[in-house]
Formats: sequence, C-alpha cells, structure tokens
Amino acid sequence: PYGCRVIQRILEHHESHFSSSSSDTTLTPTTGSESDPSTNPSTDTLTRPAVGTNPADPLSRTPTTSTARRNPHPVSPQLILKELLHCTVALVHDQYGNYVVQHVLEHGRPQDKHEIVKHLRGKIVQLSQHKFASNVIEKCVQFGTSEHRQWLIDEICSDSTALETMMKDQYANYVVQKIIDVCDAQQREFLITRIRPHVPSLKKYTYGKHIIARLEKIIGKLS
Repeated sequence: PYGCRVIQRILEHHESHFSSSSSDTTLTPTTGSESDPSTNPSTDTLTRPAVGTNPADPLSRTPTTSTARRNPHPVSPQLILKELLHCTVALVHDQYGNYVVQHVLEHGRPQDKHEIVKHLRGKIVQLSQHKFASNVIEKCVQFGTSEHRQWLIDEICSDSTALETMMKDQYANYVVQKIIDVCDAQQREFLITRIRPHVPSLKKYTYGKHIIARLEKIIGKLS
C-alpha cells in the first residue's frame, strides 16, 4: 500500500500543474527491472527522491543538492501519469493499483479520465465482476461524462445475458446500481426496459434483490 499512497500524493500535489505542458518537478524513473510502484506494497523507488526533499515541506518541488545528485535522468509527473494510463488494465486488477486509477478518475483531467474509460471499454462486464476492478468501473460511471456512461450502458446491454449476469453478481450489481443512480433520465428509462424482463429471476437472488430495491426507491413498485 505504500507505493500506491506515494503515487497518489504526488498526483494530488501536482493536480494544479496537470494542465501545463511541462513541469519543473523531477523524479527518478524506474528501470524495466523494477516493479510498478503503484502496485508494489513496499517500494517507493520511483518517488522517494521526489518527496521529503525539503524538511519544511515533504512534497516540496525544490530538491536538495543531494536529491539532485540522485536524479540524473529526471522525469515529470506527467510522464508518471502517462505510464499509469498505459498500464490501466493491469492496475485496475491490483489490490493497490486500482486506488491510483480511482484517484485519477476522481481528480484528474477530463482527457485522462477519457483515456481510462477508453482502455477499459470492451471489458466492462468482466471487470465489473472483479473485486478490485469493479470499484474502478463504479468510478468511471460516477466521474465520467454522459457519453462515457452511454458507452457502458450500450456495452452491458448489447449481450442478452451480460446485464443479467452483472445484476446477480456480488460485485457487478453495485456497478449497475451506480449507473441507475447517476445516469440521465433517458438512459435510466432505457436501462429499466432492459431490466424489467429479469425481475422475476432477480427476486430469487440476494444481489438481484438489491437491484430491485434500488429501482423501486427511484420509480416505485416494479411489477
């Protein structure tokens, strides 16, 4: 969990700089033989020289002389973000890496959120049934655009069994509930028409009952 938190702190600290094309912040890059710090529970190799460089400010952007000597090949936080986006699919499956992707979805730039959803598109049903990845899909629904939500709705409704499978799954049912909560009226109406035929079957399953309860809270009694 340590490397994951370090990455999140760096992203938090530099969110105000994400819109710029360059940054004077420098970090030491990892080599191909080093593990991904966002998924490694104990490493901070990538970010250690960047944090704690100023005793008065643990996340100071002004490195000390000793830090500068340890940074012969500086990279910017934007390059870290680029690498994270490149590894999106792997990160969402990881018990620590998924939190970094969630952070970008919640606090990142619109174009970064868009890239994440693009990387996950086509895998929504599968990812929604995964313990860690399902949390990321919920964030895609919550913090994505209406267009992104439409992508997800179209995908889960394109297969006759996909939606039913998700509604009965211990993790994916929460994704469906989140879509119901935050989608617009037209999207919700479309989703309801797809859910209604499954109501009798849903009543037999614990997680299916959650879907029914959520819908009835919004639109009233389902037949």
